[in-house]
Amino acid sequence: MIWNYSDIYGSFQFAKWSKKIKFMDIRSIILALLGGFGINEIINNVINYKIHKHKVEFETIYQKRIDILSELYKKIDKTERLFQSLMAPFQEAGDLSQKEKAKNAGQAAAEFLDYFRENRIYLNDSLEMKINSMNEKLRDAWITFKYANWEGKIDTKEWINAWDKIKGEVPIISKEIKKEFREIMGIK
Repeated sequence: MIWNYSDIYGSFQFAKWSKKIKFMDIRSIILALLGGFGINEIINNVINYKIHKHKVEFETIYQKRIDILSELYKKIDKTERLFQSLMAPFQEAGDLSQKEKAKNAGQAAAEFLDYFRENRIYLNDSLEMKINSMNEKLRDAWITFKYANWEGKIDTKEWINAWDKIKGEVPIISKEIKKEFREIMGIK
């Protein structure tokens, strides 16, 4: 290929321009010039490279977010089930003791809350508020339930009050969280 002054000058001006806006990958420009490609091919190659790079980054972040939502939902569901088992007015024969159920429910709630706090950066504000609301309802039911069983004395009215919170208020919030998780994951 024979270079004339305007081709070389134009190539240098293009390289100078692309360096200023930091958009073009200089390696692609040099390879394209050496290979005899035109300016359109250079631009297309660089744009395709940048698009691919951003697509891979986006897919990685999206997959991480899906994994976090999946794990968070498991922890929410487990916590809710254990609280329901603990606070149910009717306890099945042969089931775990109240003390063991309380320990399991408390541990599940702590794990859920720790995981949520560590990963809430991946959640939108609306979802974060719903999960915080659920946590507050669980904590409120826990306090009410503990008060109902204070020092071995059982206050049936308070126990039922705790049960109503767990069976009435928490599932509503849980359903809203589940719906929003599904929307984020593209499940309709």
